[in-house]
Amino acid sequence: MLECPQALIWNSFRVSSHQTLPNQLCGSPLDILPCTPDELPVPAGPAKDSVLSILKSRIEDIKRRSWAVKRLWALNSNEENTFTLTVERVLVIITALDTIDVTDPRAIVKTYVKIFGTWTTEQFEYQTAITVKVMLQWAVTAQRGESYRVSVVIALLKRHLLRYRDNFIAPDTKIQDVLMEFLSTECPEPGAPHFAEEYRYIIFLFYELQRARIFSHDKYVQDLIRSGDLNHAQPVMMKLRDGIAAPEDKENPEEKENGKEPREQDLLRPLFPKSLDKASKDSKTELIEEEPDHHILMSKNDNLSRHERFLIHLPIQQIELNRSDRNQRLVMLYGIGEDREQATAAQKRIADNIAKIWQKKVNLEIPDASKALADASSKENAANRELRFRRKPAENYSDCIATFKTQTYYDQHVIANICADSFLDMFHDFLTRGGQMIPTSESLDVLFYLLEYCMNIDEIISVSIELISLLIKCDKEVAARQVPIIPGSASAQHGHVIAAYLSSHYQYFLMHPEAHKLLRGLFELVEPQLRPRDKEACMSSWGRSVAVFMLTAKVDLIKVHNGVDLIQVGRLSDLRNVFPSSEAPLAPPKYSNGDRENAFSEIMKDLKVRRFMNYHEYKKKLALLNQSPGAGISLILAAYNAALDGGRRIEVLSDIATVIAHFAANKPLEGDIYLVVDELCCSQHCKEKILPSSSRLKTENVEHLYTMATLTALLAAKHCISAHALIMRLLQGVFKPFTSTPIPGSG
Repeated sequence: MLECPQALIWNSFRVSSHQTLPNQLCGSPLDILPCTPDELPVPAGPAKDSVLSILKSRIEDIKRRSWAVKRLWALNSNEENTFTLTVERVLVIITALDTIDVTDPRAIVKTYVKIFGTWTTEQFEYQTAITVKVMLQWAVTAQRGESYRVSVVIALLKRHLLRYRDNFIAPDTKIQDVLMEFLSTECPEPGAPHFAEEYRYIIFLFYELQRARIFSHDKYVQDLIRSGDLNHAQPVMMKLRDGIAAPEDKENPEEKENGKEPREQDLLRPLFPKSLDKASKDSKTELIEEEPDHHILMSKNDNLSRHERFLIHLPIQQIELNRSDRNQRLVMLYGIGEDREQATAAQKRIADNIAKIWQKKVNLEIPDASKALADASSKENAANRELRFRRKPAENYSDCIATFKTQTYYDQHVIANICADSFLDMFHDFLTRGGQMIPTSESLDVLFYLLEYCMNIDEIISVSIELISLLIKCDKEVAARQVPIIPGSASAQHGHVIAAYLSSHYQYFLMHPEAHKLLRGLFELVEPQLRPRDKEACMSSWGRSVAVFMLTAKVDLIKVHNGVDLIQVGRLSDLRNVFPSSEAPLAPPKYSNGDRENAFSEIMKDLKVRRFMNYHEYKKKLALLNQSPGAGISLILAAYNAALDGGRRIEVLSDIATVIAHFAANKPLEGDIYLVVDELCCSQHCKEKILPSSSRLKTENVEHLYTMATLTALLAAKHCISAHALIMRLLQGVFKPFTSTPIPGSG
């Protein structure tokens, strides 16, 4: 009893002739005693009173827990029926949610019928409240994935609220009360398994519930004040003022024991890929570990109650309608003194430091040619027309990103929104005030990463819609300034980043009410490349990637938003034409000599040339590819040689693959790439050697394998070749000799 009182808890499982439950599992071992344990004889001694006191405490604990078992889990008579119905309903709810297909236009209706049915009276007590809680748990559990779960649950709740008035989900149950009870009993606590991940989705869920006007922040605070959990006379943050600056619990336990500080790279790992070089411990690629959570006030040592922690972190949408809620939060957390103003100033200071990334460190300067000298042949005029691309290493602005990660979710929302306004303001300055600098796609990647880190996915879509309209105008302004870059390439880079983040939250995007508007904007952005109206227009690598995303999104949105007009989002034939061929040419190209490699190697070396290629030089190289046999192989060899010079730096490899993708978007290069890959892999498809003996592309050099394999994968990712065709070609030509079983589809 002293060591394991749980083993003595009484249960009411009934045993009869048709049940297989053993007798020893029924009741409690204490039932065989003639009296309670504290009434049994106890040896005399100085510890007698202490032992009796502990025994009585254990007995009371056993009684309390036994009664809880009887009341909540007993399986007899009416209790058995209720328990069975509860378990059955939970299984039905989880199955319905797990099998939902968001591309079905009636998905929400079908799932709602499965979960809530058509019943008007509850089959068992608290049925509606239990149903809602199970849905909320499904939305935030670490056992499921993707952000669309929150959208599904909110859509189902909205539909159910239509049955009643004033946010009632049952005749005597309000949704606000159920949500409040969920936070009080189900909200994860520090130290629990998957705490950081589930708390992240709790924050996301209740932020979206606020946007949908299902959860009221004002009523939540009022309930906390009424219950005594909050007191405006004792602001929450006043108690924690000394612990905010340097929270020791954020350190890695192993590093803390060794007396080391957390590494800065750990804070930046997901945003900036780790460059692997020869100085590594070995030549093997390290897998990226799951990023630890760096938010402050997320430890059980913070002495915060469940609701205090949640109030500190819970974001509020930064719109005028929520001004009173934001002021109410500031008062409850900081009071009405200087601390409140200092907290607001700290948010602005962090946002200003982050905004310097695109204001000073990573941007594109586009001069105004109209202000240049009239003599077009002068060197000074040529310099005035040349754009300037700045991209400083991530280490130069790592501190401000690391600082952002250690803020609360609410502060991160505020900071990210300020950064978004600063980002868009640079485009407004460029268009209306004669500015010369605009942020690059790397800067947009940073901004969207901040929004994604604090789970503000809706803001990513909102910023994208506003940004696309500005990018379309920027294309016209760049053309007016006579800057000789590939038309539309600067704006298409931003479109590529937008498409990448929408792909990460694809089902959330499909369910978003502004999805069709965003897709129309993307089409307007790349339409000049899809439907060229003059001979000067051409497709860029980024425009091609956006078009590939649009094809999938258009087909799915037609299903999801049945009746929404998406005719403006291009013809399906236009979008399908951007895909690479899945078949290799019957007559593979021939490689004659390496003289042409020099013609392409220069464009692989310079960073600015790789990202913003001179349009006239690009047209010359494209003409060379169309007119000279074997020039395509020379281009591919030049790319692989440049990749070896760049080592394992993923940003360099990506830029080189982008250059190849520019040419591949206008001139098929599948045969040239397959021929080089076949020889590098010693494939059976390679009938004769095409690489010169002096080539550095030797597979015997293990150090080169990672670089060449990564570049090949990037070429497939950028649609220079079909990923499916590449895999099948490798299976048939490279791996087939080493396998005894036939490969499906190989004939």
